[in-house]
Amino acid sequence: IICAFLYYIFGMSVFDAITHAMTTISTGGFSTHNSSFAYFDSLNIELISVLFMIIGSLPFVIFLKFIHGDKKSLFNDDQIKLFFIILLTLVILTSFWISRNMYTNDLYFSIRISLFNITSVLTGTGYASYNYNLWGGFGLVIMIIIMFIGGCAGSTTGGIKIFRLQLLFRGAKTQIKKLTQPHGVFITSFNGRSVTDETYNSIMGFFFIYILIFILASIGLSLFNLDFLTSFSAAASAISNVGPGLGNNIGPYASYSSIPSGAKWILALTMLVGRLELFTFLVILSISFWKK
Repeated sequence: IICAFLYYIFGMSVFDAITHAMTTISTGGFSTHNSSFAYFDSLNIELISVLFMIIGSLPFVIFLKFIHGDKKSLFNDDQIKLFFIILLTLVILTSFWISRNMYTNDLYFSIRISLFNITSVLTGTGYASYNYNLWGGFGLVIMIIIMFIGGCAGSTTGGIKIFRLQLLFRGAKTQIKKLTQPHGVFITSFNGRSVTDETYNSIMGFFFIYILIFILASIGLSLFNLDFLTSFSAAASAISNVGPGLGNNIGPYASYSSIPSGAKWILALTMLVGRLELFTFLVILSISFWKK
């Protein structure tokens, strides 16, 4: 309601405000206009959207703790810290790269389009205020990478999630320490609590299956004569539930209408698998599950 009210104040119609508010806080990304947020061309509307996209990508449990008096929980959570570090780092790097290579006299505009579009793709929302296909090689690499990341666990975002990437990195770091110091005792921790081997193995399994399904989806799409960038980014966008991909066919200012019907079936199945967090979908397909 607050998001819709702010959208309305700064120039959206009532219908647009309500529609975009629902798809912003849910990081769904559906827009009533083909050009997405570029249609409004409003800095205030973009900043409101950035704020609520970030809110939608943070753990809702943390908000409950914050409301009930645990004010430090919002600032002490490991994945929230890393989320903001990743977001700010990418926005700063991309802004300077764009300003040096595309808009040499307008750092302000570079920051504006970087902040909105990187936040949108990182959180899996999928809005666009600028055609980031024109950002060159560096911009495209950044966009394809952050499609996989997503937001925090317990949020509305898709992707691998920040906390899984943290535990994968910390677990790898622990393994390296064990190799260099065989007699040492090292414990992987998250938010001040130790992580069991069972939890770490579960995350490793999730990561492997995630990448495997992404690879299979990419190969499946390429069978329909889609180019590499379209196949690769469409599979990444589908499994992470981002929305737009890269390239002229499925980029931020395009749609999937030109994609063959068979490829659409692959993308629909990949989106479903990604939204159900993989294991839920795979359990449903298990014969032993139905026997019980």
